[in-house]
Amino acid sequence: MPGSRLEAAVSGLVARARLFERVTHDQHPWQAWIRGEYSVCLHLERHECSDRIVLVGYLHTPVKSVTSVEIWCGEDMLMCYPVAMPEAGPFRVAFALAIEDTELAA
Repeated sequence: MPGSRLEAAVSGLVARARLFERVTHDQHPWQAWIRGEYSVCLHLERHECSDRIVLVGYLHTPVKSVTSVEIWCGEDMLMCYPVAMPEAGPFRVAFALAIEDTELAA
């Protein structure tokens, strides 16, 4: 039976691979849930270029005590990132998937 550190590392890799695959192919609506003093759902626009895909959204209304941002595609939460914001304020959520060096992608 693999150890818990190996299980956690493999689970993280699988989650990132699923996120990358969905970002590459899925046209469903993308959202970011900003979790803090209260939760806000933010629509993310998906922009495709030949060598990169970017999800981006702007939150103009301040949210206090933001602790995390979740990336959702349709009904599926694909990733959750911890955030440490010292003050409330507008901010941008962006996720970019790109290949900078083709040899490294193989």
